[in-house]
Amino acid sequence: MTYRWGMEPEHDIANIGAELVGASLGTERSPGEVLNELFPYVHEASRRMSTRGIRDWLKENHGILISQPTLSRAIRSPGKYWQAFAEYIEPWARRVEEAVPCTMQDFLFDARLFRHFVEELPPANSFPEESDERVKYGEVEEAADFLEQKWFSLSEESRLQCRRHFRQMDEAEGEA
Repeated sequence: MTYRWGMEPEHDIANIGAELVGASLGTERSPGEVLNELFPYVHEASRRMSTRGIRDWLKENHGILISQPTLSRAIRSPGKYWQAFAEYIEPWARRVEEAVPCTMQDFLFDARLFRHFVEELPPANSFPEESDERVKYGEVEEAADFLEQKWFSLSEESRLQCRRHFRQMDEAEGEA
């Protein structure tokens, strides 16, 4: 079917585009996207489980399909996965960094320091509704919650494995 201007309203390009976007929201993420996010946990588990065991556990318990060869390659060559995970965490950490008196490098690798500064922040709802401060601190609270769930749930050893990838991003930013 070719598109001709003046078609029925249900075939309007904007409607087709909106329908396409709606359909894409229901599309499952690729195994590579899931692995990027799960990699630190896969890396930790690989010290006690085979990649076949990890694959089977993910499939049986969560319906996540990542092939055993893909898991093996990720564990043998982890650099790009640590980099992807650092890039996933970094925007959230930057949001917190803007509100606390230390650098992202400091609080990401010291959970007590992170929790101390986050506890010291005023709650977003202590500011007038629709104020810039309320919005800012709401975003900081959201970022802090995200980091608690996605970053500080990792072992200290895994967080340290990822450290050099944050440094590389800082260095690349400094060169730009």
